[in-house]
Amino acid sequence: MLFTPYSLLLILSGVALLAIAAFTLHFKSTPAVQAHAAMMLFGAAWSFTDALAISTPSLGARVFLGNAALVFSIGTNVSALIMAVEYTGRGSWISKTNVSILVGLASFIGIIALSSPWHHLFRYGFAVDRSSGFSSLGFSIGALYPPFLIYQILILSTPIALLLFSAFRDRRVSGTAILMSVGIAALDAVEAFFGLGLSPIRGFDTGPIVLVFTGVCDILGLLNGRFRGVTFIARDLVIESLPELAIVLDEQGLVADLNEAARKALGVSEAAILGKALPEPWASRLKSLSVGDRMEVAMAVDADMRSFEVRAECIDDEGGRKRGELFILRDITETRRMEESLRASQALYLGVVEDQIDLVCRWLPDTTLTFVNEAYCEYFGLSRGESLGKRFESWISEESRMIVRGAVDELVRNHATVVREEPNFSRDGKRRWMAWIYRPVKVESGSVLEIQSVGRDITALKETQEALARANGELSDQLERNSILQERLFEQAVRDVTTGLFNRRYLEETLEREIAASERDGSSLCVIMMDIDRFKRVNDEHGHSAGDIVLASIGRILSDKTRQMDIACRYGGEEFVVIMPGATLESAIERAEELRRTIEEAEISVGKDRIALSLRITISAGVAVFPGHGQLSDDLLSAADSALYKAKESGRNNVQVYSGDASP
Repeated sequence: MLFTPYSLLLILSGVALLAIAAFTLHFKSTPAVQAHAAMMLFGAAWSFTDALAISTPSLGARVFLGNAALVFSIGTNVSALIMAVEYTGRGSWISKTNVSILVGLASFIGIIALSSPWHHLFRYGFAVDRSSGFSSLGFSIGALYPPFLIYQILILSTPIALLLFSAFRDRRVSGTAILMSVGIAALDAVEAFFGLGLSPIRGFDTGPIVLVFTGVCDILGLLNGRFRGVTFIARDLVIESLPELAIVLDEQGLVADLNEAARKALGVSEAAILGKALPEPWASRLKSLSVGDRMEVAMAVDADMRSFEVRAECIDDEGGRKRGELFILRDITETRRMEESLRASQALYLGVVEDQIDLVCRWLPDTTLTFVNEAYCEYFGLSRGESLGKRFESWISEESRMIVRGAVDELVRNHATVVREEPNFSRDGKRRWMAWIYRPVKVESGSVLEIQSVGRDITALKETQEALARANGELSDQLERNSILQERLFEQAVRDVTTGLFNRRYLEETLEREIAASERDGSSLCVIMMDIDRFKRVNDEHGHSAGDIVLASIGRILSDKTRQMDIACRYGGEEFVVIMPGATLESAIERAEELRRTIEEAEISVGKDRIALSLRITISAGVAVFPGHGQLSDDLLSAADSALYKAKESGRNNVQVYSGDASP
């Protein structure tokens, strides 16, 4: 590396540009500052790369660094354009499409520049020229190099034009805009001279050095005009977005400015109307209005006659001299139409309300009446003069007053319709029931101004409801009695009176149903058939009443010692059957043995001639299982009966399982 005063000058420029960028970033909230900082950073990279390029003895390295410096200069110029666009309030131009075009074009040029050693499209034939006392890099020009120079000049000329146009339109920022345009113009000039080979020092690019001057001018302009963005925002958001028409006329009565609403109403573009007189009848109507006045005028807009409320304000300069007038036109067409519609609706409303048989009134939250219809006056026996302006709570019952106060509290709190039923006394002194609907009448702020009530006499309905309630009560009582009676009849139909167990009829119906359920579920079902041993002797020796006691005792044991899902029945005489859904043969045998032991161990007391006797009773039982011993109810009962017969033959007081042996 061979550092010369030229390279040192570029290094100092790069340091200065970095310092300006760091200083600029302290004001991030100022419009266009970030684009300015990017311009300074690109410039610093440009300056440092140029310093390295003129200090390297290698031709290949110098060509590469020179082309890289060219790429950084493109980034500097694009950043300058974005800064000017943002500063002049045209941020909407920075869309994804436009940014993509700028970046894409800059990238294309950068690729072409960096690949110069391999083609002749841009710059080629590089050689070091020391004839001027400065080691410059000479080259031949390719087909794309002249368009590149034009591109560079246009990129820097566009922000200059934007800034000068802004200075022309708004003299409040003309000084700062001109200062910034001068800084960019200086950079544009030296870049144009360098590209055309007209630099004071041939081959030495002074662009990064001049960029320091440009950066200082621009940051001074940005900081002095930091409220410039606010001015454009106020113009765009306040004036442009106004629903009212805003028209500015200069001293000659020509259009100096107008917003979007005014352009739409006039049916013209901004370019077509600026600097020209307003079309008739707009011009004459506005001319007749004095400053500070308000008047209503009718104008045709798109063949539709519209009403406008117009006011005029004088525009003075800092010296108090009149420079023009501002006209604000508020479209009140819909307001006028609504007012007319409201008047028609009010007339219709009053006509409808007066014809109502329902009571209609409006009143303040303290119950002061502001409107009553004829039906209201007739119901309470009052004239309008006796009603309006009076608090109606003075002529309603205490019970009704409490209901009204509660309704008002709820309505004011929730701003929702409230429905209440309340008793009142009509003018004939009779107690009557009224159904009232309370609706809030709210002002624009949302608070309740008045309450509108509509009342209907529901005395007849109330009396009908009360009579219906009494009839329903009596009917409910009768239905309950019938239900109890039906339950008793059902119990009598399916229960055995002596034992309290289900009877044979219920057994037969239930067994078929349970067999079907077991067949559907694939589960087993067992039947235990039991018979009291030597029961005839009990009847013969102790009487039939004692026999009934024995039967009842066994019924209680069966009820207590069977599962809740089991069905215990009196089959007939001294025979009993227990149906056990879901039980296995083993569990049914165990249950039959348990029942047999319990009955055998029980002491059954029977009385005869006032002498208490204790009897010991035994049973014999037979067990059959579905589907192994039978698939029909009759077959299953027959199998259990055969097992019972076998138990009798085996000496009684035992349990036997059906084995297919002969039945009795």
